[in-house]
This record gives sequence, structure tokens and C-alpha cells, in this order.
Amino acid sequence: MDNRPTSEETPESELNFLVRHWEEAHRIGFKQGMEVGIEKGIKMGIEKVIARYMEEIPEFDDATIAQLFEWPIQIVAEIRAKLSK
Repeated sequence: MDNRPTSEETPESELNFLVRHWEEAHRIGFKQGMEVGIEKGIKMGIEKVIARYMEEIPEFDDATIAQLFEWPIQIVAEIRAKLSK
């Protein structure tokens, strides 16, 4: 049996409280999602530029490229490995 109160039984102040907090949670979640999306997009863009750079100047080693782009050498090595597949 469902013992939850119906909307008729729930005080209006409680409903207003729930709506306000849901709206706040929605705003916070949306903002955090946008930030994560932007960071992911920037990371993807940098990695594409690094891959293109590696294709144009293959004689540069991973350490040099990592230093030029101020990017972790591990990620640069992963990008090179993807390119050589």
C-alpha cells in the first residue's frame, strides 16, 4: 500500500520548498554539465591539434610535443599510438 501523501494532503509550503529545491538542483546540474562539456570539448580540440601536428611534423618526439603544447606526455603518447593504428 502506498502511504505517500497526495498533492491534496501535502501542505503548499512543502510543495513550494520541493519546487524551489528542484529548480536549484536543476540549475546547478545544468551549470556543472555545461562546464564538463566545455572542458571535454577543449580537450578533444587540443588532442586533434596535437594529432595534426604529429602528422605534419612526424620527426618530433612525444616529449617535445608535450612540452610545446603543455600537455601530459602520456596523452601525447596515446594520441601517437592511435595515429599509428
